[in-house]
Amino acid sequence: MEYEKLAIIANAKLQDAIQLAQKMIRIRSLSGEEKEMAELVGATMQALSYDKITVDEAGNVIGLIKGTGGGRSIMFNCHLDTVDCGELSRWKHHPFAGDVSDGTLWGLGASDTKGAFACQIIAAAALKQAGLLPQGDVYVVGVVHEETSGFGSTFLAPKLSTDIVVLGEASDNQIKVGHRGRMQFDIHLEGKSTHASAPNRGINPHYSAARILLSLESLLLKSDSFFGVSSVAPTLYMTDQTSSNVTPGEVVLSLDWRNIPIETEEEIQGLLKELVNKCLQPGVLAEIELKMRDVTCYTGHKGRALAGEPSFATPPHDSDVLHAQAILEKAFQHEVEIDICQFATDGGHFRSRGSKVIIFSPSEEKYCHTSEDSVLIAKMEEAILGNMVLALGLSKSI
Repeated sequence: MEYEKLAIIANAKLQDAIQLAQKMIRIRSLSGEEKEMAELVGATMQALSYDKITVDEAGNVIGLIKGTGGGRSIMFNCHLDTVDCGELSRWKHHPFAGDVSDGTLWGLGASDTKGAFACQIIAAAALKQAGLLPQGDVYVVGVVHEETSGFGSTFLAPKLSTDIVVLGEASDNQIKVGHRGRMQFDIHLEGKSTHASAPNRGINPHYSAARILLSLESLLLKSDSFFGVSSVAPTLYMTDQTSSNVTPGEVVLSLDWRNIPIETEEEIQGLLKELVNKCLQPGVLAEIELKMRDVTCYTGHKGRALAGEPSFATPPHDSDVLHAQAILEKAFQHEVEIDICQFATDGGHFRSRGSKVIIFSPSEEKYCHTSEDSVLIAKMEEAILGNMVLALGLSKSI
């Protein structure tokens, strides 16, 4: 691989990536409102001579650069949407300005994932322009509704299966190979409401909820030497009453469960069911619901998706992971670590379909979803180079 030549190309294409990322940041693209962002991505790919550009029913933008043949296919994947910016007064740099200052690109989505996506789009096109096409086809994809449910990737994964998926989530140009999943369980407890002056006439579900909460503290959770321990955190608590002198007839307790990859939804459901049944007082009925979300895409397509993200793991000693580490280290001339993410991504949707998934981007996790949202320009240049060597190196069969 011509590492020096690729580094020169990355440097030459840096300003293109910065300008594209700035255009992206200046577009408001909340989940379900990604149309303008999708149009920018499609127009940019067209101008960069991508071989094929499609927009699916959900609104995902799919760019294709065809390989020379005989290699493995690779998908570079980022999301088009962002979270809300919150109070403008919290931002040192306006969230939609795309300011460049102190060697840093600032703005909402700079780290999650507009800076990374600009680098992916520019890197793939640069290989074609330089006559350095990889053997396998290269897809560069922007998905919708990642922030709310991962629906874009849920919709895409069964329809577009590639050998390798490179997610542009925050990794500081290191390699991440998995993360714990995120599931929300709502425990509905139904008792019998009554006036608080005569509590004995009702069945107050608060007591069952209290027992469940206390039992969660001592619940034995699964652990793994690489991913650590699963965790469960009570988050929301709701009742069907607004009056302080009436006991509730129903209580809903929400749990945020972060599961390691070896722990299945069925196992968690079984564990929760056993715990809840032990805590119920006589007369209280319980139902455990895995929370789902209804989704409406900017295209008008409607769907339903998990209110969370599945876990995933690509073994850290997998040959492709080690190969990715080796070629990135040669390109960067410094060590590249292999680790896991502390947050959830769309990786599980593609891993469950058989793709090998790694996470690589110039962004740093600490800036995602904050008023300090930003990405270092130097990291973007390195990421353009990294995306090119990953496309070339991973397309070859090892």
